[in-house]
Amino acid sequence: MSRWHHDRLPAETSRLLVLAATALARRGVEHPRQHLFLAVSPPFGEYPGCGTLLVSRDPFDEATLNRLIDHCERMKFRLVVTPRGGSWKELISALDGDLGSYIARSQLDLSPPTDDRPFFFCMLRPGTILLPPGFTDPHEIFGLYLPVISLHLLNLGMALMAIVGTLVVFWWLPRLGLSRRRCGAGIVYFVAIGVGYMLVEIGVMQRLSVFLGHPTYGIGVGLTVLLVSTGVGSLVTGWLAGGGMIRIRWVRLALLVLIVLIVLIATSITPLCLRFEGESTAVRCWLAAVLLVPLGLVMGVPFAAGMRRAGQSASAPLPLFYAANAAASVFGSTLAMLLSLSWGISASLLGGGVGYCVAWLMVPRLAEDA
Repeated sequence: MSRWHHDRLPAETSRLLVLAATALARRGVEHPRQHLFLAVSPPFGEYPGCGTLLVSRDPFDEATLNRLIDHCERMKFRLVVTPRGGSWKELISALDGDLGSYIARSQLDLSPPTDDRPFFFCMLRPGTILLPPGFTDPHEIFGLYLPVISLHLLNLGMALMAIVGTLVVFWWLPRLGLSRRRCGAGIVYFVAIGVGYMLVEIGVMQRLSVFLGHPTYGIGVGLTVLLVSTGVGSLVTGWLAGGGMIRIRWVRLALLVLIVLIVLIATSITPLCLRFEGESTAVRCWLAAVLLVPLGLVMGVPFAAGMRRAGQSASAPLPLFYAANAAASVFGSTLAMLLSLSWGISASLLGGGVGYCVAWLMVPRLAEDA
């Protein structure tokens, strides 16, 4: 495995070594450095050196080490971490001692990526976004800092637009002959399900990208199944309601079932993926679809049921509720990425569950307004 190696801030090679050492430790290896060999090529023009890491299931024997060292000397590679030592004294000491303390002391997030947080190149700690750790090299600025801060600024901009837009709408409601109190519950309800839906949808697609082996499969299967099953769920909701409203207890029951499903998926999707990761791509796609269909069907109920209840009132501002839901969905898409990058995909899924909890609390108020 090869990654760029910056001597001042060797972020990529550091995390690669930590990942390899952690994987070896979980396999029962007591001395991971005996299984690791990292050498760095000389810089080439404006480009830094390239660090190449070799990982062995068994400790490197003397003959293999001699051949590797001879080759590195001929190529003028620097020996950074080897079973015999190397130039990276701090990390060698951490590998031989307490690797966890080294990770905690680092200015970057060097914790090993997992299936729940598989973002190798996202190394900024959540608390250092606005105070980056002294980046000066263009590769550090454009590779580590700008992508993450851009996402945070985008999310902040979306939040500000949503807040300002809501305040303007609330200020204008009396001029339209509408009650702020009566419209408030509807706005909160549709904002909550809009944010919740996007947090769950994007979280599912990100998790399936790892399980299915490629983001294209994750988006293709996750997005298609959720959109189709959500549409079917909304259609069935309309059929069951007939020409009247859906009872409050059925709406709240559907939301409660949805919250339980989200929590179950957030807590059990990783073990399920590990259980079936050895199956063929086609089988894994079908398994993902079977898992998502019940979730999508129930996710189709809140919007359709909410619109049907709100529509029973002649003065209900349905276009406003549509707009609130759409704006919340846009904000939720950036928020989902932010939660996944900072705390893991399960945080995005559970955040969606929180959104639906807020909607569950708003259902009685929505019914009163209708």
